[in-house]
Amino acid sequence: EGLQGAAAVGQRYLMQCYEESFAKRGFSTAQVLLTWDDLAQHKRFLNAKRTLKEIQKWGLVPIINENDTVATDEIGFGDNDRLSSLLAILVEADAQVILSDTDGLFSGNRHAPANRIRKVERMTRTIFSHVKDTRNPFTVGGMRSKLGAIRMSVTSGVPVFLADGRAREVLARIFNGEDVGTLFLPDLKKGRSRKDWLEHFLKYVKKPVKNNL
Repeated sequence: EGLQGAAAVGQRYLMQCYEESFAKRGFSTAQVLLTWDDLAQHKRFLNAKRTLKEIQKWGLVPIINENDTVATDEIGFGDNDRLSSLLAILVEADAQVILSDTDGLFSGNRHAPANRIRKVERMTRTIFSHVKDTRNPFTVGGMRSKLGAIRMSVTSGVPVFLADGRAREVLARIFNGEDVGTLFLPDLKKGRSRKDWLEHFLKYVKKPVKNNL
């Protein structure tokens, strides 16, 4: 309860920081707080989708987060990687970017640039075998969690970029097609029927789990 109360206090300060940062680039933001039920229940899922599309029409940048003031471990998304993938699927995003503390996925020592995997065409067991997570007291999840979230996105037709969020102008470099991080290609093409797409999405949200693997 103490952490949930702290989240309620901290949200306005966090949004103020986002608003000031985006204003420097000429953008305005909108805050969207979601819970598991907002995506697991069909009616609320569709309402969330309509709301986000409306925000986009207004030219606003939605800042989306889990509603930590009411979410619990039992009914939470688990981490922001999973939430970002569910949202990418929800809005049928053209692409998704996950920023980490490492420049993509590595086949060995991540401090050796030669080990960086530039492109992943399929999410196989071999891909997951490259990961050896270390615990960070300031984060939830880790690289294994990120790969689990990425698998959700690519199997729904959304390509994902994984890159170092600390790198200068990292988003611009990704969008300019520079060799940054790792690109995970989608397993299927877009354009499936809405019913098939919705069924594929719901198989992930029927039962919340803490571990994607």
